[in-house]
Amino acid sequence: MHILMVEWVDSISGSDWIPLFRAKEETVSRVCSIGILIKETEKEIVLLPNVSENQARHQIAIPRGAIKRMRRLEIGK
Repeated sequence: MHILMVEWVDSISGSDWIPLFRAKEETVSRVCSIGILIKETEKEIVLLPNVSENQARHQIAIPRGAIKRMRRLEIGK
C-alpha cells in the first residue's frame, strides 16, 4: 500500500455570466491530492483519501496527462 502526494492540473468552469475579458483570464487550477494508491495504469491513477475497514470514500481518478509530480510519502512508525 503506497500513499502518494500528487500535484496535477484540473480544468475549471463557471456557471455565471461574466465579461469576455474575464473569461480570457481563466486558467487551469493546480491541485494537490493525497491518498492511497489503489490503481495505476498507463492512462490514470486512482487515489483513496478516505478508507475504513471495508469501505472507501471520495476516490479520485487522475489522468496521467494532468499529473505534474508524484511523490511517495513515508509514514512514521
